[in-house]
Amino acid sequence: MPAAAVGALILLGVVERVSRADILRRLLGATTFAKALTIHDVGAAASKGVPLGGPLATGLRWSIARDAGIATNRFAAALVAYGVATTFVTWMLPFGVLLADVTQRPPTNTDVVMLAVCLVVLGGSTVFWLVVLNSERVTDWVVRSTRRAWSCLGRRIVAAQAHDPAAVFIEIRASLRVLGRRPVGLLARTATAQACGAVILLVALRGVGVGAELGTLEFARVYFVVTLLSSFVP
Repeated sequence: MPAAAVGALILLGVVERVSRADILRRLLGATTFAKALTIHDVGAAASKGVPLGGPLATGLRWSIARDAGIATNRFAAALVAYGVATTFVTWMLPFGVLLADVTQRPPTNTDVVMLAVCLVVLGGSTVFWLVVLNSERVTDWVVRSTRRAWSCLGRRIVAAQAHDPAAVFIEIRASLRVLGRRPVGLLARTATAQACGAVILLVALRGVGVGAELGTLEFARVYFVVTLLSSFVP
C-alpha cells in the first residue's frame, strides 16, 4: 500500500474517533474530551466485541460517567440523543446517496422502494420526536400512566416507592428539548463521523488496488445501504 494511503488512513482514523468523541462531549456537557473519548470507546468495544453487548456497553458507559461526576439524567439524555441522531443519519445517508444516484440513471424498482422506505422512516421519526418533545398532552399522559403503573409496583415492592421514574422522564425530556432546538449541528457531526468510515474503506480498497471498477457514488451507495442493513443485526 502506498505511503500516502497509509498516512491518509491514519489521519482519517483520528478524525473519526475525534468526531465521535466530540459529539458525546458536547452532549454530556461538563466533561473533558479525554473522558468523552473513554466513554465512547469503552462502549463501542463492548457493544461490538460482545454478542448482544448493548446493555453491557450502556452499563460501562454509565459507570464511567458517574465516576466523572456526570448526572445520571444528563447521561441518559445524551445517550438518547446520540442514539437518535445515529439512527436518523443511518437512514438519511442512504437516502441522500440513492437520490443523487438516481439523478444520473433510470431508477429501478428497488431504488424506488428503498427511497420510499427511507423517506417514511425519516418522516415518521421526525414527527414522533416533534410530538414527544413538544406535546404537553402526550407528556401528561406518559407521566400519569408511569406513575399509575409505578404505584401498583410500589405496593408489591416497597423499595420502588423511593423512586419516581416519571420525574426522570420529565428531566430527560427537558434536556432533549434543549438539544432538539439545534438538531442540525448534531446531525451534521454524526453524518461526518459516519462518512469518515466510508472514506476510510474507500481509501483502503484503492490503496491495495481493489474496487477501482466502482465509482465513488456507487461505492457510497453500497456502503451506506449495507451499513443500514447491518444495523438490524443484534
